[in-house]
Amino acid sequence: MHRVLQSRAASLDTQETLSKFMINDWPDPMRFAEGIGSVIDRVRGNCEGENPRVVAFGEMVSLLWEQGKPDAARRCF
Repeated sequence: MHRVLQSRAASLDTQETLSKFMINDWPDPMRFAEGIGSVIDRVRGNCEGENPRVVAFGEMVSLLWEQGKPDAARRCF
């Protein structure tokens, strides 16, 4: 799946996105904030109103768990 940004929705490839903020099988908070934060900012920018809400669903926790990395999965909460 390729990244799609259409007005108020964004779809990201789970494995590709995860690989951008993992270091030595551990999520890096700064990389996560930069990568996911930029997507949230873009979606929010396409919303109307003074305080637009963004709803997110992430499969990355599930993917980490399936890969046998439960501690890293817990860190992503």
